[in-house]
Amino acid sequence: ILVNDLQLMARATSGQWDLHIESIEVNQWLAGVVDSHKPAFEKANIALRFLPMAQPVFIRGDEQRLQQVMRNVLVNCLRYTDAPGQVVINMTKGVSGIKICIKDSAPGVPAESLPHLFERFYRVDGSRNRATGGSGLGLAISQGIIAAHQGHISAEHSDFGGLQVVIDLPFQLDAADVKSTKKPKNK
Repeated sequence: ILVNDLQLMARATSGQWDLHIESIEVNQWLAGVVDSHKPAFEKANIALRFLPMAQPVFIRGDEQRLQQVMRNVLVNCLRYTDAPGQVVINMTKGVSGIKICIKDSAPGVPAESLPHLFERFYRVDGSRNRATGGSGLGLAISQGIIAAHQGHISAEHSDFGGLQVVIDLPFQLDAADVKSTKKPKNK
């Protein structure tokens, strides 16, 4: 797993992603992400809820890579939220894109750590090790994926007493807007 994470981190750092851009209906996509993670959250006694928008919302992006971002964020929520706890995903629509908010309950993250959460190998608690805390690359990889989608990801305090991760994505992303890593074939 660490080798795979390091390879993904190299792509994130260099901005070289091979993205497969398609139309994504965000309500449906996020509902599927939540459904796939719900059993693990239920087992951990953490409620996982998604509050969809009333109308369909479409973006263009690489669904597999965006699922990877959500998986990284949700695994962190599962790992660092005390039971009984809660995680709520909601979405708001802006002028040029959508904002996805993933909020969890306590414990929170110290204010001085918030700007560093997306740095490689950064850990809030130095006593966490790879066995309990992962490789320390998930949020850094997520930041690279979101940047490749012309978006932004950030962290702030949650009104539930934990962490809130905010993902801003544009409505339209054309293939021409994406830095592709496809190399010309040698003949």
